[in-house]
Amino acid sequence: MNSKQQRAFSLVELMVVVGAIGILAALAMASYSKYVMRARVSALINSAASVQVQVEQYFTQNSTLLNFNPSYNTFADPTLVGKLEVQNSIIVIVGTPLVNQIQIALVPVIQYVPSTTTITGITWTCRTPSNFFPYVPALCKNACVFGNCLWG
Repeated sequence: MNSKQQRAFSLVELMVVVGAIGILAALAMASYSKYVMRARVSALINSAASVQVQVEQYFTQNSTLLNFNPSYNTFADPTLVGKLEVQNSIIVIVGTPLVNQIQIALVPVIQYVPSTTTITGITWTCRTPSNFFPYVPALCKNACVFGNCLWG
């Protein structure tokens, strides 16, 4: 008699494979969630672009960054932007709960020709409290501006 022996996976082997797949899926979801949050924070920062342009235009016309009052009806996504304020041309953005109510300050810095008082334009720096560092671009990973900390 010719007998064929059937080979199959045992229940233990199948459980190990299912467990491994579950662990990999959990790791993938954690990474995916972090990337989604980073994309939302980038969109939040970009939502202040129109106000940044207004600050630059004001500076070009008045040669000062003080007493600037922008129009606030220009945000891109109200589901991300909870509050947007401008104080002496520093743009402070507070996100909605969708972005963990992140706080970001966009600070204009006047650029000069080296060793002169000739102004070449404005560049922007970004500041945020350290607990938001995992979600912001590297540019924003500083909570203090010229020794003046915006958040304690």
